Amino acid sequence: MTEPMINLPEFARRAGIPYPTMWRHAVASRLPEPDASVGATKLWRKPTADKWIKAQGAEPRLPPKPRPMPKRVVKAGTPGIRPEPDDAA
Repeated sequence: MTEPMINLPEFARRAGIPYPTMWRHAVASRLPEPDASVGATKLWRKPTADKWIKAQGAEPRLPPKPRPMPKRVVKAGTPGIRPEPDDAA
């Protein structure tokens, strides 16, 4: 099985820095050589990114877990919104 790769926005999240800053690092050739590329998209292995992040004096951050969406409460009789069948009185 192949190792998952990360693109520049994911690299920035993992490093904990804003994407525009990471983009400037990439333009100035201050990032490690990409492990692969698909078209113009550069891709790095996670260990490659983590090694660079640690060399900058930081620890890699894992992306935050997505928060669950709150359940939407619809009151009967709200104009333009139909309540779900089990919500009907």
